[in-house]
Amino acid sequence: MSEAVWEERLDESVVRLEPEVTADVCAERYDVDDHDDLEELTNAALRKAFDAGFGSISLEDLDAAADDLGVVA
Repeated sequence: MSEAVWEERLDESVVRLEPEVTADVCAERYDVDDHDDLEELTNAALRKAFDAGFGSISLEDLDAAADDLGVVA
């Protein structure tokens, strides 16, 4: 996925993102092929953050969600 698509998805988020969660980092870090996969990954990361009791998404949340979904990080 391109950085522009990540930027769009992160901008539409209504939760807080940790400072290290940026479009360029995510585009390089996760092998996501389309918008639906990207939405699934970010939603799973949000669930991870909420389950842990945190109000923001970190790279660790995204990494855990990527592992669950079989996304190459």
